[in-house]
Amino acid sequence: MYVETHKHGNYIILLSGPCQEWEELISRFWQQLSILIFGDVMESWNPAGKFVVSVMLNSTHFNNTLISRAIFDELWFSGVVKATVLSMHSNEHGSKNVQQNTSFSAQGTSLELHTWYPYENSERCSPAEGTVPVKVFTAKNLSDIRRSSLFKGYFGRNLHQCPVTVHVSVKPPFVNRPKSFRYNNSEYYNVYEDGLEIQLLKIIGTSLNMSLEIEDGNEEDYRNVTPLIYIGPELKAQCWHEGSRTIGTISDRNV
Repeated sequence: MYVETHKHGNYIILLSGPCQEWEELISRFWQQLSILIFGDVMESWNPAGKFVVSVMLNSTHFNNTLISRAIFDELWFSGVVKATVLSMHSNEHGSKNVQQNTSFSAQGTSLELHTWYPYENSERCSPAEGTVPVKVFTAKNLSDIRRSSLFKGYFGRNLHQCPVTVHVSVKPPFVNRPKSFRYNNSEYYNVYEDGLEIQLLKIIGTSLNMSLEIEDGNEEDYRNVTPLIYIGPELKAQCWHEGSRTIGTISDRNV
């Protein structure tokens, strides 16, 4: 029997608890993600969907960006890019570690919407490197939300020359053997230049304005790392994070 599984398009996740135990809050969030990814509904898991995480704390004087950054980190390593964290905010509290946009100066409590934009420019490429700031938008009504640039979109079709590492395997005529170049008078490094898929990668790299780093896919040092991001329904790029590098493989779904 064939059962069609529909991918979810949007997710809303609720978190609540005392701000003094925010690390436990993140642990529970990770557990919820694990159920979505590996549980009974894993076939409908869609990391390309939009995620809204509502955080309800019993303190309005806590630096909410600590929680939102931890949430974004968990989502990023689960392959999620489009995410927003909602929390309550006291106007008496401020933070120097975020980029804030506000359209009012009234006293009291308001709603904060947190997000980030990976690959925003060449100096803010991967959140895993800690270079992508949390953007904070403060709102008291729907008009404030509509006027903000919160929903301007994410990295889209321009990666601003951020590096993307792709691992390939030699399979002519798709990936031909690399050319070897010697350096340090003793070691060699390989450069992949020929093959149908190599040419396709170069076209994609130029179109998306990214810096391609093509490496040998037979090496085992990248195989046991955390899945990071999935792109596209037909041609999928599955990436991982290893140290400060982003690693990926590209394969057609029919292979």
